Amino acid sequence: ERVPRSENSEESDRNRDRSSHRKKRRFDSGPDPNKIKELLTKRDRDYDKTPDSPTDQQNQSNAAGLKKPPMFVGCDKHAKRAYIGNIPADTDAIDLQCFLNLSMNAAGGCLEDGNPVLNSSFINLDKRFMFVELRSVEETTAIMQLDGIKYRNHTLKIRRPVDYDRNPVIEPERAIPKLNLSKLGMISTQVEDSELKLFVGGLPQSMNEEQIK
Repeated sequence: ERVPRSENSEESDRNRDRSSHRKKRRFDSGPDPNKIKELLTKRDRDYDKTPDSPTDQQNQSNAAGLKKPPMFVGCDKHAKRAYIGNIPADTDAIDLQCFLNLSMNAAGGCLEDGNPVLNSSFINLDKRFMFVELRSVEETTAIMQLDGIKYRNHTLKIRRPVDYDRNPVIEPERAIPKLNLSKLGMISTQVEDSELKLFVGGLPQSMNEEQIK
């Protein structure tokens, strides 16, 4: 006669059946030799690979070594603008632009052939000023030496724009031209600090440069 099995025995059999059908977990199995061989072969192949030349991509992006860091992008354009004040009320922007280019060329203020002043970006005849854009930071700095030049009997004021930001500083990549102002019949208004430099203030607005001299 068959003896009935206890409930505990039946439960043990069920647990054993379930565990026998379970999938074998990955961490229970050893590493696959074929996979290891494939990874080692790929590693050796990468080590033996000659790197791309330094770099066609870098050479393109660094064009002549003039690529600016991300924080300087757009800053050099701001550093290539100049304010021209006290212009005649009927000034033609192109005519004044040509005058500035001729003056820069005559005084030796150009780093290369051609005209340094590219365009007049803004002109306000009511307030008698205009902004010009130059082709390089160095020539923009150099054109400041033309401050005080005579244009149609008007003494031009050549400055940095009021909103010019010196930070971050845009370092010149070439020497800033020193203008020979004697070729233009000018005396520089930019005087270096020395024992011979004097400041004279409180002058009447009616006085002109010749009267002050």
